[in-house]
Amino acid sequence: MSRRVYQIEIEKNYVPKDPAAAGVTNKELMLKGKSPYVVKDRKESKVELHKLIQKEPRGMVEIAESIHNKFSRELHGLVEDGNSFRNDSLLEKQCNNFRSNYWKMRANED
Repeated sequence: MSRRVYQIEIEKNYVPKDPAAAGVTNKELMLKGKSPYVVKDRKESKVELHKLIQKEPRGMVEIAESIHNKFSRELHGLVEDGNSFRNDSLLEKQCNNFRSNYWKMRANED
């Protein structure tokens, strides 16, 4: 992979309760390039890849969606409105491709 990603512990055999996960394990989701799920404080949450300094390509961290949403303002405060890399279709595509390929690679790690 072309960038550093700080990882959290993901239980690959866990079967998420979310209907969107279609009853498959985290590993099966990841092999399809989809985000896995974690359970924190008895709450299930999808794992997101957050860009540490909100630029593409740069370092990332795996973070529970619930935490990402709770601290969204703080996590995204480095970039002024309208200046997101997501406004550049090439960078947006690059990010989406990385995310899918990252989860596929991560599924095969020990």
